[in-house]
Amino acid sequence: IGITAIPLPPALDSAGNSIRKAQNSIAAERITEAASLGLAGPDSTRFFSLTRNRPGTCRVLILAICVFCAATLMANLPPAIRPKVITGLILLMTAVAVAGVFHQWIFRSEKTLWWFIKVGHGHPVGCFMNRTTHAGFIALMAPAAILFFVQSINNRRYAMAALYGVCSSLLYLAVLVSMSRGAVLALAIATIVILPVILLRCRPVAVAMFAALCITLAASMYSGAVVLGKSDRINAIVSRIATLKTPFSTDSGQTRMTLWRDGLKVWRDYPLAGAGANGFQMVFPFHRTSTDRRTFTHAENEYVQLLADGGLIGMGIAVWLAVSVVVCWRKALS
Repeated sequence: IGITAIPLPPALDSAGNSIRKAQNSIAAERITEAASLGLAGPDSTRFFSLTRNRPGTCRVLILAICVFCAATLMANLPPAIRPKVITGLILLMTAVAVAGVFHQWIFRSEKTLWWFIKVGHGHPVGCFMNRTTHAGFIALMAPAAILFFVQSINNRRYAMAALYGVCSSLLYLAVLVSMSRGAVLALAIATIVILPVILLRCRPVAVAMFAALCITLAASMYSGAVVLGKSDRINAIVSRIATLKTPFSTDSGQTRMTLWRDGLKVWRDYPLAGAGANGFQMVFPFHRTSTDRRTFTHAENEYVQLLADGGLIGMGIAVWLAVSVVVCWRKALS
């Protein structure tokens, strides 16, 4: 990421593909014209980086450094402290989830964050600008809460198990009523993934209690849907989740399919190094085929985004990182 943000002398423009070279040539001509009109200094730079969005790439670089630092700090915490940190995150996201449900459904307040911070666009939920981000962050902690619930039973810490059970129920419920289909799907997949861990590494009583929690949670949700079945809000939630049966027949599904196809055209034009981290939004307007809404800043698909922003090199590094994580995880378990 850092290398793509380094300005290169014009002699190295050929290091990129022909599209980058043509874009750099046009930009250099315009800078020269601006300098001749006194709109730019005569020493204005003609050096261009590989990324098509240098400020955005630098922001992603800073974010990547922060993520690496956070992961390193967490990995080097004393083993006794790590569960406490995760417990704190679970409790924090449970509070955020409950507040989000109140903000979205009970004490509704359009165009605000936490009821009092006004925003000019979007459909905020709680402290997030949209329901997908809200539910996505909640869905990150829900499987952790389930695992801690089972582990607490495994270790005969029943008071903590009760706490994690309540948190799990609230987190799952918040994701379901958020109306974010992507978060519901992600949480369902995450739950399926952790099932083998629970079945293979926990005592039978813990597995039984996990099953009881799942049955209780499902029964309570079903009962709530039956009791409040006449509510327009419940009907809206059920109807929206039901569209997961045919995801690509919806308007949003069709829009995303078009977006992904257009996003792959970005990768075709920048095949090796991509358009640069956060560069998608700068070049996508030249590739879009739909004009039914404002331009997108992201591909709405991590795989397409990786190819468009990082090209084959970026995708290779991402695969390398994923394999490294799996290898380290296997070593930690052995």
